[in-house]
Amino acid sequence: MTVIAHAAAVATPLIINTPAAATQCIPIDFTWTGGVAPFTLAYFLRAENILEGGNVIQSFRGIPGQEFIWATNVTGGVSLDVQLQDSAGAAAFTAPFEISASTNTGCL
Repeated sequence: MTVIAHAAAVATPLIINTPAAATQCIPIDFTWTGGVAPFTLAYFLRAENILEGGNVIQSFRGIPGQEFIWATNVTGGVSLDVQLQDSAGAAAFTAPFEISASTNTGCL
């Protein structure tokens, strides 16, 4: 007699870490746990309402792992929210954060 066991795929909750600091043109390492690859990151101006389709200023699709290094190529003084979405449609958000100004403008 042969017994075949099937493990149900259980996705862990999607959680993205909010950067401790963000400075214009200094790369930020976004990391997260859970979810199903590939992932999409979308950057929204804080003044917009994400849940009502606020304006995406940048997005990155097809991220295969649970880390993304962003060039922080927005002007200092801008407040952002970042949304992470997985391929199953689950979403997670960072807390709002502000980009600090810098004399480095090479990425703008």
